[in-house]
Amino acid sequence: MYATSTGLSAQAKPTFWQQATQNMPSAESLAIVILVGIIVYYTANLFYSKQYTVPLPSYKSGFVNGSGLKEGFMIPPKTEIPSPSNCLTQDATSMLAMVAGRSSTDEGPRDLLEFTQLLNKLCCFRKDLTSKTFTVDYTLRQPFVTSHDIEPISETTGRCFAKTIPPRDLDIAMDKWMIRGSFLIQRLCTSYGLTDQEASQLEKTFQTFGRGIYDVARTGCLQTAPLDVTQRGPRDPHPFSVRSDSTLGQFNGYY
Repeated sequence: MYATSTGLSAQAKPTFWQQATQNMPSAESLAIVILVGIIVYYTANLFYSKQYTVPLPSYKSGFVNGSGLKEGFMIPPKTEIPSPSNCLTQDATSMLAMVAGRSSTDEGPRDLLEFTQLLNKLCCFRKDLTSKTFTVDYTLRQPFVTSHDIEPISETTGRCFAKTIPPRDLDIAMDKWMIRGSFLIQRLCTSYGLTDQEASQLEKTFQTFGRGIYDVARTGCLQTAPLDVTQRGPRDPHPFSVRSDSTLGQFNGYY
């Protein structure tokens, strides 16, 4: 009776080693845990090692020899006026000569730079339209300025050569050029201290200059005669029939 009760008690109460081996995970579970640990370690190491690849701002890293990196969008302290190109006409040259050599305010050189650019653009437009080659040459590299242009002036020149620009588009483009030019003239008269007589002469010369550009543009851009849509070009489809069609009789049936 004693031995039997002892054996029963030994089987009902496992040892410490048996409990430890029963609670151990399987080989598949250990492999998954090790794989997850490797992935976590690799990701953390990647983020930690790459955190210094982006340069710190100057207020954290400090300046070297008292000068930091140039950001590239600073306003230049001095505006350089471009030299007149070969496109400038006599009227444009006389307008620029009226303000040349005068002292001005801080905004004067910038306004003169934009006014010179506008005059140069319109003169190149006129020179392309009056050239015998009919190619977009002088206006090809003229910059597009939102305050001046509806579209790049080289595109306008190409549409003029193709006779595909409507009169309304030409009038809108010309009005925008003239309005911006008159606005710049008012600013130039104030910045460079022109008298009333000089300002009136400058505005009158600019209006004469604009009318000349407009007359050349209307002659070179617009259709001189109404477009005949019945005339087909060499690349347009033409009606075609074979010789055997002439032997066929008239069809009197129903479709």
